[in-house]
Amino acid sequence: MRKIVLLLFLGANMLAIRASVLGALDNPRSAAMGGSYVVFANNVYAYANQASLGYSDRSVLSLSYQNRFLVQELSLVSMRFSTPLQRLNVGISSSFFGFSQYNEFSVGVHVSRVLSPSFSVGAQVDYVSVLLSPDEGSVGAFVPQLGMIMKATPSIVLGVHLYNLTLSNLQTAYNTEYLHSSITAGIEYVVDKNLLLVGQLSKPLRSDAIVSAGIEYAVVPDLQLRAGFRAQEQVEPSFGLGLKIDVLQFDLSMQYHSLLGVLISSGVSYSFRK
Repeated sequence: MRKIVLLLFLGANMLAIRASVLGALDNPRSAAMGGSYVVFANNVYAYANQASLGYSDRSVLSLSYQNRFLVQELSLVSMRFSTPLQRLNVGISSSFFGFSQYNEFSVGVHVSRVLSPSFSVGAQVDYVSVLLSPDEGSVGAFVPQLGMIMKATPSIVLGVHLYNLTLSNLQTAYNTEYLHSSITAGIEYVVDKNLLLVGQLSKPLRSDAIVSAGIEYAVVPDLQLRAGFRAQEQVEPSFGLGLKIDVLQFDLSMQYHSLLGVLISSGVSYSFRK
């Protein structure tokens, strides 16, 4: 019964606002800090600012899994692979959300480049396909993204990310289903080598602004503790941790919604040796 109620509640709200939720999801690291993602220059997961790829000097493969409210049908699986070339970093990413009666699939290619030691840009184009129902079938559209990261000072990093800047939508037999569109800006303040603070403001085109903030503390160099919050219609706390073992990075986070319950995200990345 709980699954049915959650699916009906989320389905009604999702389709009333947008057909696709893929552009509004978090990666395991950012989810622990309220969803703040736009300023991280070392973010290796599928949901990230594309400009972050420019600072990577290794090929990286990442996998992540997210479950909403302990309902199997509301799960997301994502992957990303990126590799540095002579002048560009390039990669591919893919995600799947949903179940047999409703699901979303995306596949994309991205490029990024460091224009100076303190400034990086990146871009991505996804093809998003949505199965609205077994009767209606699937519809799809191309969705562009653009990101920028600037290291203003040794302690301050600024980031901007545009998702679906062309306002692409899905045209069905009955109406137009809106894809997620947003602009996000954020700031990171590095207090010292063990502590950083992040803040972010995201404005979706068809809903209220979202304020996010978080903190990351390195207990030891390879173990980070994280906490934060996300505020829109209500305040949602979050926490998590990160653990690095040689070339492997593990991330785990949990977000809490007072009405629907917990959202759990986990991920692992592998950095290929040079």
